[in-house]
Amino acid sequence: CRTPLIVRVPGAKGNGKATAALAEFVDLYPTLAELCHLKDTPKQLEGASFRTLLDDPCRKHKEAALTVIKRGSVMGRSIRTERY
Repeated sequence: CRTPLIVRVPGAKGNGKATAALAEFVDLYPTLAELCHLKDTPKQLEGASFRTLLDDPCRKHKEAALTVIKRGSVMGRSIRTERY
């Protein structure tokens, strides 16, 4: 889907730096929950926090990012990896 995502966290070493790491929108909630130190987050979340990327943008986060989109009655699906 290659949608831009800009996150700035006060004091993060990676502020202002781009990353090539893969992330998905389902990763936003776990990341924000971790940043806000929430203790009672739902266990069934599919995303994974990308908090470590905010301090080290050169790290890897995920092997693949999945996208599902519906246009009318047509379902589109894609898998994005570092190579493809």
